[in-house]
Amino acid sequence: MAEFDKDRNGAGADASAPRRSGDADGLRPSDRRPPLPATEPLYAVTLWPHRSLSETGFRTLLLIVFAGLVIPVLPFLGSPVALVLILFALATLALLWLLLRRNYRDARLQEDLRLWRGLILVERREADGRERIWHADPTWVGLTCREQGGPVDHYLTLTGNGRTIELGAFLSPEERQQLSEELDAALTRARSADHPANG
Repeated sequence: MAEFDKDRNGAGADASAPRRSGDADGLRPSDRRPPLPATEPLYAVTLWPHRSLSETGFRTLLLIVFAGLVIPVLPFLGSPVALVLILFALATLALLWLLLRRNYRDARLQEDLRLWRGLILVERREADGRERIWHADPTWVGLTCREQGGPVDHYLTLTGNGRTIELGAFLSPEERQQLSEELDAALTRARSADHPANG
């Protein structure tokens, strides 16, 4: 989810407007990775969807399903019914393989969030390999966690640099709540590092 980018004058971005210098590739400035600080991040987390089945488990499951589909066919070997049952079993096995492969592909989704004093960066790698980048100054970033009323419970968004992005929508509500608390504390630390107490 992303809202319209704002240009420097606060007007909404217009697709028909001429590109500014630096926009030769059509990307907005916030879509490019900014120069990263030389220091370690104050907070860093990598998020990905839950993967309940390992590659070994995937193969084991297919073998078990194959055996479960073939065993009932054995008494019918040599009869015309066997061919129909074998075709049904192979079609079922192929469909299961395709669906599990799709699930694995979708599980390649990943979000990397890093927070420094003066910069918060979110890099999202989609299942198809595309990468989306969002960054802003943590001083002006808004963190919102809607317990209810969003697309999912504990819907987590970051707002800054003229855009609003969702964060960890694929996580469980409890994981999003924990992430919200950790990120809120980290943003507070980053903001206090920007404005040290006079003493």
